[in-house]
Amino acid sequence: MEEYDSLIFSKDCENFTKVASINAGTFKLNMNKDIGNSSIQTQISSKLDFKLNNNANFIKAQLEKRLDFKLANNSTFIKSQLGKKLDVKLENNNTAFRNILGKKLDLKLDNNVAAIRNTIGKKLDIKLEQNTAFLKNTVGKKLDFKLEHNTNAIRNIIGRKLDIKLGMFQPTNTMRKAYTERQKELSISPLSGVPPPNDLRRRKFVPEIEYAFEKEAKEIKIKTAALEKEIEKKLNDYKQSNNEHLEKKSKVFNQIDECHNELEDMRESLNDILKDAQYTKEELKGMREKLDEEIYRDNEISTYKVTPDPVLSQLMDLKKEIDLMNNRLSFTENELKSKSLENNQLKEVVYKLKESLIDEQILESKSVDVSCRACIIV
Repeated sequence: MEEYDSLIFSKDCENFTKVASINAGTFKLNMNKDIGNSSIQTQISSKLDFKLNNNANFIKAQLEKRLDFKLANNSTFIKSQLGKKLDVKLENNNTAFRNILGKKLDLKLDNNVAAIRNTIGKKLDIKLEQNTAFLKNTVGKKLDFKLEHNTNAIRNIIGRKLDIKLGMFQPTNTMRKAYTERQKELSISPLSGVPPPNDLRRRKFVPEIEYAFEKEAKEIKIKTAALEKEIEKKLNDYKQSNNEHLEKKSKVFNQIDECHNELEDMRESLNDILKDAQYTKEELKGMREKLDEEIYRDNEISTYKVTPDPVLSQLMDLKKEIDLMNNRLSFTENELKSKSLENNQLKEVVYKLKESLIDEQILESKSVDVSCRACIIV
């Protein structure tokens, strides 16, 4: 556009030089042409000035619009990027907190399961102890009952044998009566053997009867000794198992106390973690609000003083582009100023040429005869 204007001015200058070379006889026509050319030149200059001003204003408006649009896009892009970064950071923090809490809860669950197992084992041990005690009582009762039954059976058998062998010396009824009376009077224990009846002590010594009696008594003593050993062995086993269960019980109680302390520590740590999570969440929320309120208020680099990250590099690149565009704008403004100065200089030259042509035409008109009409072009 500027080159076109300069070409127009150069053509106008050529036209004015051609007009100056016209014959002096064409004074009136040349004067009319000069007046028309001057009016055309003034119109052209005014139009050029108006057009230059319009072009300059249009260029400035377009550049300002582009800059505003680019700044708006950059601000929205920065907002979206920062929002995404904050969202990602919040999600990462939430996932980290969830993982920590999940691990803590899993550990707590494992500890609870172990504690439940220990309590169940404790209950089972107690139940086992109760069952063993009950079995001991029932077995002892049964053994005592069996021992009494065996002793009574042995007594009856021995009494019968003695009655048969001693039938020749005493009637059966009197002997049985004496035996029953003796059985009622005496309390026989399993360990004290079977004493002879009182009526036998009054009788005469019979070797065969005494031998049979001693033999039966030895067998009874052997059986009672075997039963005593078996009972002592079982009692020792029960005592050993009871001591083992008591040791297990003490260990379980110690483990329960340790688990209780660990659970208290975990509860305190979970409370601290939740407090820290709430505090960090509030801090991130406040940071986001501050960024939404303050960061986008100005386009200075001071508002983007954050930790080095890709967003900061993008902001620096955008600032460089903005500075480059500002430099281009200043360069175009300087060019416009220089072109306007050149146009003013050309205008001055044109005005001077016009004045010189007018002066020359006036001088030539004074020297030309008015009556001569030969050179006038119709």
